[in-house]
Amino acid sequence: MPSVRLLQVLKTYCESLDPLGISDLRLALRSGRYPWLRDELRHVLDHDLISEQQWTFLLGEAGGGQQSDRRRSLWQALFPDDRYPPTAP
Repeated sequence: MPSVRLLQVLKTYCESLDPLGISDLRLALRSGRYPWLRDELRHVLDHDLISEQQWTFLLGEAGGGQQSDRRRSLWQALFPDDRYPPTAP
């Protein structure tokens, strides 16, 4: 089960993969906020712990793209130097 804090951060910063929200979250990560985020998000992706409906709620509608593509885009936007979790859908 994903943590409430992870769901809250994703909903707050990443809805519709808004570039401003993503940028704000990247700045927060660089300044040391949410030190747990990378590991928790990787764990959720590795173990497919968030349903498609939850991803739609968190990231918004896919707009014709696959939710897995949006998850990959999210990971790459937040952690561009880290490989996307290979076992994620």
